[in-house]
Amino acid sequence: MSSLARPFLLVIVPLLLAASAAAAEPPSAGLQSVPVAEGLYLLTGTQGGNVAYLVTDEGVLVVDAGTAPAEGAAIVAAVRRTTDRPIRYVVLTHYHGDHTMGLQAFPRDAIVVAHENTARSIRLFAEADARETVEKELPAALEQARKKLETARATKGADLAGAEKELASLEGYVAAMKELRIVHPGLTFTGSATIFLGGQEVRLLYPGPAHTDGNVIVRFEGRKVVHMGDVFFHRSLPYIDGRAGCDTANWIAQVRALLSTDVETVIPGHGPLAKRADLKLQVDYLEALRQAVRDGIGKGLDVAALQKSVTLPAYAEWGYRQILPDNVKVVYEELKAAK
Repeated sequence: MSSLARPFLLVIVPLLLAASAAAAEPPSAGLQSVPVAEGLYLLTGTQGGNVAYLVTDEGVLVVDAGTAPAEGAAIVAAVRRTTDRPIRYVVLTHYHGDHTMGLQAFPRDAIVVAHENTARSIRLFAEADARETVEKELPAALEQARKKLETARATKGADLAGAEKELASLEGYVAAMKELRIVHPGLTFTGSATIFLGGQEVRLLYPGPAHTDGNVIVRFEGRKVVHMGDVFFHRSLPYIDGRAGCDTANWIAQVRALLSTDVETVIPGHGPLAKRADLKLQVDYLEALRQAVRDGIGKGLDVAALQKSVTLPAYAEWGYRQILPDNVKVVYEELKAAK
């Protein structure tokens, strides 16, 4: 299976390795509820996609569910520290595992809401992604972590403690993933939708194909706040999902449209809380990527040559740099198909 077909693995395993020291602690230890607007909180410290929740008089609406059952349980516990009101809804911004694989830890009577394309992608891809993670990717990561620890012990390196925590983190994650149960949405929609809860209005906006073909942008009415899901990676290269109907041209158009609204505060799918102006950075990257690939096609370069030549040095400090070759390939295929 190519890296284009496994976004969960591509994103989560590097995150686990990078955050191993924190991840070796209990899953809830690093989660903090940061107020964003009245009744609305961003959970910081998650290992995957950003999670937000809205507290109302009638209950709680949560956006995205964490990357594994243990993290899902930690998210529920974090909500409980803020309020004892029941979790009524869990809205999925898209199907990727770092936003959905904590669902089984949520209350069974919570309604899981998603675009119908996300529900379809969960049916098509989630089981296979989880199996690939458990059977191939995580064993390889474990072997790497064990070798790193052996080297640190043999050389009495300064990173010994970090290597021990990294291995413990991965071992705990492997155990959690073996208990994973895929949860499917209980309520789907085709265009946009609205949830009214406790007198609060939450708009679920479907922008059409972008990061995937099932993205949902969650707008908290009256607060000038949106949760973008992975339509927005803040100062990181975005993952472009070639197998799930991505469309970078529409992605650019839809983010530009959002820039013309009154939105002020933006919760990205990955990265710190942002302002509307930060969205322009995402547009700039996607436009630069498309132009670089278009120029290469004009020179007769094939995809392999483009993957070597397109470096986009202006984004050298952004996260997830390892996915640039995959982004190049997806955009190449998109532009070639559009001719």
